[in-house]
Order: sequence, then structure tokens, then C-alpha cells
Amino acid sequence: PVLHKVEILQIEMLEEEIGRHGMTWIMDTFLSHDFVMFGLEDVETFPGFQHDSLGRGCQEGDMPSRMHSEAVTEGKVEYEYGMNGPGQLRMFPICKCDGNVVGRGRGSKDPLACRAQFAFVKRDSDSAAKVTNLYGSCEAVCTVKSEL
Repeated sequence: PVLHKVEILQIEMLEEEIGRHGMTWIMDTFLSHDFVMFGLEDVETFPGFQHDSLGRGCQEGDMPSRMHSEAVTEGKVEYEYGMNGPGQLRMFPICKCDGNVVGRGRGSKDPLACRAQFAFVKRDSDSAAKVTNLYGSCEAVCTVKSEL
């Protein structure tokens, strides 16, 4: 009842908690309400690593993840709440192309299994125009996939 009032919403989904079937069910539910899906990632805060609060390396070839700076991890600096939060957040489209879930962030190959944070953006909203202008669209993702 409130989705018609929302342009962007962010949710956490973990494959190990709800399974891939649960994730695709949620994706399909939002797609049927005229939303498009994006994964969230940060591969800049810790160069060479994904920010672990958004995604992690879970398949061969994925970028490893890190939650805190080396100084914090090694105990050289005391942790202060929020000090190593994601600082360079970006979005990437996650799409259904010919029935397959497709999307590629910079950190991992699988757009669902290795992600934790997702955004759904209402199609044809002002926000969708801004987000797709910055991060791309499913039309572009599915076109590239069909050309491969």
C-alpha cells in the first residue's frame, strides 16, 4: 500500500538466510510493482577490496572484502564507530535478461550471491532517471549480454 509513494528503497538480503529463490522472489515482486533493481558496492574505500558491509568475495575470481582498515584489523588503531564505513558507494543494475538474473559489479561475478545491500528504484521516476544516468540501465545490460 505504500510502494506507490516511494521512489527508492534499500534492503538487505543475504542468500545464506533466504536462499537464491527467496532473493529472486523479492526481486520479481518489486519488478512487478514497476521498480528496477540495483546492487550496492564500494571498491574504492579500501583499494583492491570490496567493502564487506555491502558485498564480499564468495566465488573464485571475486575481489576479496574488508570491513575495516588494516590499522584497525591489526590493533594499531582503536576502532571508532563508523570510521571505516563505505565512503565511495556506487550502484549497478541487476536485471532479468531472457529470464536470467544478470548484473556485474566491479567486485564480484554473481549479482545476488555475493551481495548484501540492494536498492529498488521506481521506474519512470525522477530518481530513476538520475540513477540510470549515473550507473546504467537494464536495457544496456541486456543488450550487452545478447551481443556476447
